[in-house]
Amino acid sequence: MSLSCPSSSAATVSASSVVPIVYVFTVNPFFSCKTFNTRDHHYIRFSVEQAVRTARGPAHAHPVILTANFRDCNHSLATVQQHWHRDIVALDYTAFLSRRTVEFTSLTDTLFMQSYMPELWAAAALRFFVLEDLMVHRGYPQVLHVEGDNLLYGDTAALIRGLAAGYPGLAATPLSKTLDFVTASVLWVGK
Repeated sequence: MSLSCPSSSAATVSASSVVPIVYVFTVNPFFSCKTFNTRDHHYIRFSVEQAVRTARGPAHAHPVILTANFRDCNHSLATVQQHWHRDIVALDYTAFLSRRTVEFTSLTDTLFMQSYMPELWAAAALRFFVLEDLMVHRGYPQVLHVEGDNLLYGDTAALIRGLAAGYPGLAATPLSKTLDFVTASVLWVGK
């Protein structure tokens, strides 16, 4: 499989060299739908659009993907596609969830019931399942996951090359000097 570059270039990029920059956003339909459908709380829009502006390298080598459970909010996918930056690839992850992810989702009420802010922790854990499902669904051997409260600046192609070369399989954002405490704020997953 290959992806065509814009008409300004006749080159193609093979699927195995595509490293998407992925934002996973789980919408709680009771209070999060306005993130996509109004001007309120659209930090996620600014973050994703900044990633599009920052992505460098061969055309389409680092597509910016926003995947969310758009189905749970009426018209939200259409809003993103019509009003956000035209180069954002918006995908409804409910269309490609694996059986394992669906099973995990059905267990989240039980798993996180005793925790502080159970919806937050359930969504935080769910994104790892969604990332894996996206990689399988689209055939990506590696992805750069970025949380919505991070803005990317600089050469993302160089960042991805450095992560792939220096951290076989996985790189996460360190939260301590000893590197034994990390966050998935920016997370590279690859082979």
